[in-house]
Amino acid sequence: MFRNASMIGGLVSALLLAGTAFSQEEPAATDAAPPLPTVEMPTADEATPVEAAPVYAAPRRAAQAPGNPYKGVFYDNDFSYLEDPYNDDSRLGDSLKRRSVGDCVTVDVGGEYRLRHQNEHILNRTNDFLLHRTRVYANVEYGSWLRFYGEGIDAVTDFDDVTPRAIEENRFDALNLFGDLRILDRPGGQLWLRGGRQELLYGAERLVSPLDWSNTRRTFDGLKASWKGCNWDVDAWWTRPVPFGQHLAGGVTDHNFDRSDESQEFIGLWMSRKTCKIRKLDLYFLRLAEYDANPTMFDESLFGARWEGQWCNLLLEAEGGYQFGNFGADDHRAGFFTMGVGRKLDLPWKPVVWAYYDWASGDADPSDGRHETFNQLFPLGHKYFGFMDIVGRQNIEDFNFRVTAAPHKKVRLMLWWHIFHLDEARDALYSAGGTAIRQDVTGAAGTDVGQELDLTAKFLLTPRADLLFGYSHLYSGAFLANTAGGVAGEDFYYGQCTVRF
Repeated sequence: MFRNASMIGGLVSALLLAGTAFSQEEPAATDAAPPLPTVEMPTADEATPVEAAPVYAAPRRAAQAPGNPYKGVFYDNDFSYLEDPYNDDSRLGDSLKRRSVGDCVTVDVGGEYRLRHQNEHILNRTNDFLLHRTRVYANVEYGSWLRFYGEGIDAVTDFDDVTPRAIEENRFDALNLFGDLRILDRPGGQLWLRGGRQELLYGAERLVSPLDWSNTRRTFDGLKASWKGCNWDVDAWWTRPVPFGQHLAGGVTDHNFDRSDESQEFIGLWMSRKTCKIRKLDLYFLRLAEYDANPTMFDESLFGARWEGQWCNLLLEAEGGYQFGNFGADDHRAGFFTMGVGRKLDLPWKPVVWAYYDWASGDADPSDGRHETFNQLFPLGHKYFGFMDIVGRQNIEDFNFRVTAAPHKKVRLMLWWHIFHLDEARDALYSAGGTAIRQDVTGAAGTDVGQELDLTAKFLLTPRADLLFGYSHLYSGAFLANTAGGVAGEDFYYGQCTVRF
């Protein structure tokens, strides 16, 4: 079962060697300090009376206003502002956070409810339905060295016109169920070990994400070691993915506990620079292996890096990686990269404009013994390749342009325009989930997939509640028009309400 579990031990040892700085004790003094001179104190009659200094009350320090304590994964939520004695801010759910039980135990309880209506006409799939999702978590800390975290989900879809997808329903299951143990605490950092079910979120979520857009969320079973240092944070993990849709087999919804895929393993080493002039720097190694020949065995490793910087109002981002290994009997060689340039404009509504180029390799000749289609691993594809989820980070070129604006402090607007082309005409078009949805093995249909317009408006009702409205339209290209299935009116409407507590 633990085919490569020994790698975790090696990675933990590497973290210990790389991140730990042991301080040496100072030698004890050999000479005693000289005695203090004897001073005769005046008697009470001789002492000169001194007027007592006035006592001033220190001004009451204003508590720092809390930002958004809810993170991409709820086990990283930060409610430390509630421990500030000067804090007088109270928001929905705060009364359940940072509660003391005895002298050593601290408890947080919270969660989220999300309701979304979708109306979609996308590549011959027409559906008008509701998605409900409830998440509830409990975080228990014993002192500063031991922690238990559990989070459950109930995701359901109603009023579907077609069969629900695997990412849309998961009744009463566990997203996270793990324990954290601090095994080393040094001036240079801390080393933690985590075991159990856990969501993974790294970098900009291009490769590793819990996939929050889906009604369910992605999670894993396994082990992780984390070094929290002064300059670098380093995570090393060995996990098995937990597949979607385990409750929908045969069209019958069950209530069994989700199980991880015993035929797959996902291993990673992720390093993030914390203190440098550039905004962000990530270096990483990721490996995904499938040991079941149905449908195909593969073992693919990836070395990558992400860099993000800002100079005044100029914004820059770049990320890329090289992937290698084997895919069935073929030699696997693939890659991806992203380059983006943005600028904050000194105009009303504080607009920010971005121009991006995204590329992920495709396979020029499926029969030449070389497999060159990039494996996008576990991404949040919805965030980068259009909100209709027709396109994923495989065999694709995407020139895209994004404009965001804030006409009010509680209103966020966005316009995003994508221009899609296949990287290789004989390879397939892959969806956001990595599934091949259209292909012309002759290449005669060309590479022009089409263009997509995405519009969104987000309204912050309270610090814990928001509304999101969106509309997307696909302008189909020759590839979609000339492959099996054709195209129809491609439109996507949705409205979403989220409340956190």
